[in-house]
Amino acid sequence: MRVNIVTPEAGSYRLNRAILLYGNYNDTLATVHEVKDKAIQPGTPINQEILQDVLNDLGGKKKIKQLQALPENLIAIGDKAMVWFSPSRIAEIYFKTSDKKLDNVSGSLVRYPGIVFYVKENRMTAYAVYGNARPSLSAKLFQMPFYNCDDDGWVCLPGGRRPKPEAVKIPKWENLFYESNFSHAAAGIAAIVKGGHNKFWIRYGKQCRYKMPKRFPCERLLATSKTIEELIDNE
Repeated sequence: MRVNIVTPEAGSYRLNRAILLYGNYNDTLATVHEVKDKAIQPGTPINQEILQDVLNDLGGKKKIKQLQALPENLIAIGDKAMVWFSPSRIAEIYFKTSDKKLDNVSGSLVRYPGIVFYVKENRMTAYAVYGNARPSLSAKLFQMPFYNCDDDGWVCLPGGRRPKPEAVKIPKWENLFYESNFSHAAAGIAAIVKGGHNKFWIRYGKQCRYKMPKRFPCERLLATSKTIEELIDNE
């Protein structure tokens, strides 16, 4: 195989390696090849070491940072997805519904349950968990006791550009959840929290104003059939 080289400035660059991609409907294979006398030589499957070498070359021989400190609440992370735990917190809650009594709770400080968030690309799912310590992979997941969340964990977030699923962007993802208006029940959801959503939050909001509880009443949560490990494995 012969290669003609065209560069912006003659003699500035020369072709010394080539990466070829092979694909089918299910997978992609990459091979790296040396180039000698303008001919691509037989290649070898690309691996992490070779890829890092190529990235270093593209970065002007600069060493690409391979290690980064990860937050303690991060449970799992991949190229386009991550799972983390948000401990129970005291924060304002916002409602914008057709129920005036519920909307009167909007802006009140309440104690939230501990939440496990899962973000994949621009989509968020979330589940409540018992306790306030970082949960184990075998921890059982519970349905979120909030509007805008369906029984499969999907969260209806406000419109606009979403952050990338990166560890440093966790605070921005959490702001999308905690600072948005809870406005509607997801389609097909018969129950969100034991005792009914509106009745619970009206009473709980009053309780939090009178005396902030030390924990969220987790006994009111509805159980799912999932654990954190299953959430990670099935996505």
